[in-house]
Amino acid sequence: MADASDATVFAMFVRPAFEGRGLGRILMKRAEEWLFEQGCVEIWLLTDANRDVRANGFYRHLGWDDAGIQQDGQVKFTKTRPTDSA
Repeated sequence: MADASDATVFAMFVRPAFEGRGLGRILMKRAEEWLFEQGCVEIWLLTDANRDVRANGFYRHLGWDDAGIQQDGQVKFTKTRPTDSA
């Protein structure tokens, strides 16, 4: 689930039986593309701050930046729209 009015990826899940097939990467890429197409310059998401939670590594691997722990104890990740190099 992505929300362009808030520039956020709210939720993304892959059923356990389908993990490890690249589906999460595909879903996240499409959500990012859609948010940037809607005019978002910086997008964000929140997840559990526990570094052992797999999502943290997943987001880092996909180029998301750790923006720090929020007041509610979650970690915020951000990603900025790529600029055209032409």
